[in-house]
Amino acid sequence: MSRPHRGLRIRLATDPSLSDLPWEYVYRPDLTGGGISGFLLLDPSISLVRHAADARIRLRPIEGSQRLAFAGTLWEGNKDGWEVWKEFDLLREALKPVARFIRPEFAVAGHAKALAAGHAGQAAIFHYAGHCDFDATGRAYLLRELPVSRAILPEDILYLDALAPILGEGGTRLAVMSACNSGYWAAVKPLLDAGVPAVVGVNGGVASVSTIEFCKKLYESLSVGLTLDEAVGRARLHVMEWGRRLELFDWGLYMVHMPSPQATLFPRAATKIVATHQKYIREDHAVTIGSSLRLAKEIDGMNFGEIMSELSKRRVLILGRFTGRRLAVLKGIKAYLEKHPNRYIPELFTFRKPDSRDLIEAIIGFAALSRFVVADLSEPKSVQSELEPIVRYFQSVPVVPVINRTGKEYATFSRLLRSANVVKPTVRYRNLDDLEEKLKNQVVPLAEKKLLEVRPPA
Repeated sequence: MSRPHRGLRIRLATDPSLSDLPWEYVYRPDLTGGGISGFLLLDPSISLVRHAADARIRLRPIEGSQRLAFAGTLWEGNKDGWEVWKEFDLLREALKPVARFIRPEFAVAGHAKALAAGHAGQAAIFHYAGHCDFDATGRAYLLRELPVSRAILPEDILYLDALAPILGEGGTRLAVMSACNSGYWAAVKPLLDAGVPAVVGVNGGVASVSTIEFCKKLYESLSVGLTLDEAVGRARLHVMEWGRRLELFDWGLYMVHMPSPQATLFPRAATKIVATHQKYIREDHAVTIGSSLRLAKEIDGMNFGEIMSELSKRRVLILGRFTGRRLAVLKGIKAYLEKHPNRYIPELFTFRKPDSRDLIEAIIGFAALSRFVVADLSEPKSVQSELEPIVRYFQSVPVVPVINRTGKEYATFSRLLRSANVVKPTVRYRNLDDLEEKLKNQVVPLAEKKLLEVRPPA
């Protein structure tokens, strides 16, 4: 899940003329005509989202192996739908060369101690993998478990303002959330208020393989005593270089917030072993910079919105009845969205579910990485069971219902209409020509407007 680009927050650390600006100063590459990859990746004078120094934060030197507490959210029935075990295993394997400095430990987020002081507290690094979302008041929460057969209950979630004191009081030096939406301000602010020295989150939706590549470079660099600026620059550049082979451009989704007055989160004594690791990492980073200059210049000529994850930024999920004349309508919606100036990637869910996934899991998977959903309620058969989990579980994904002029909404749809992420009223159309007009003047504008309402400002 993602949102329209609203500008990337940065601060120029060496520019005294900006010293009195609030941290919300926004650099807008779409207005300045490029140069963004140089700003983000190749210029060491820039610190990403550096806040005013928090006087409460005092980072003492460390030694030995520091604990990385990893909490992963499973789906109902202990299904690993978001592949958090895989994410952890790959991270642990990647960090073996620095095992003397960092020690990853896994816990299922649904277990009572996983997001409590017993696991999350008193860890040098806290990492959450799963899903982050917001209730009707905009309050951010993490999912402990994703229910499939029922509605979300209070025990399924943990509000970030409840987790934050555990991390702050436990001495956590870095909180990383590789979950969708975790980089938005409503999710990050409670952690910063609690005194966590640095927080990394994701603005919108992100591929799990991308977070693995980002975090392994981030943690490797930090664990041997490099600064957060060095570590983030290396991780971003690596993801940019790595992601171009898979057509993933997620490096710009990671938001880094740093109220710590010290740039080095894990200061270590200058031993020969530490120096050797630091030298290797810096040399590796230098090689990557050299090989990426051409790619950076190519990206400079693009609008930043274009280099966000194509999957999460532009996908539109289309639901409805896939038979007879109804299929023609759904294909008409798809054809219109394909030619829309916003360059949407419309997807018809035709029940050809992925291997090893039941229908409801497949639907949730598609919805989780969609910008918005268009649901045709005409002659409904399965759409009502499809909409229930989408509306219930993904409050930050807008749903636009449409229906033919003489159609009737199914009986239980009135309950979904009360949800904040559902556009009201249902858009009615007479025929395909009229539907295209409604898509232009109502469906798409209403979806984009709702997107701004249900996803708190970053």
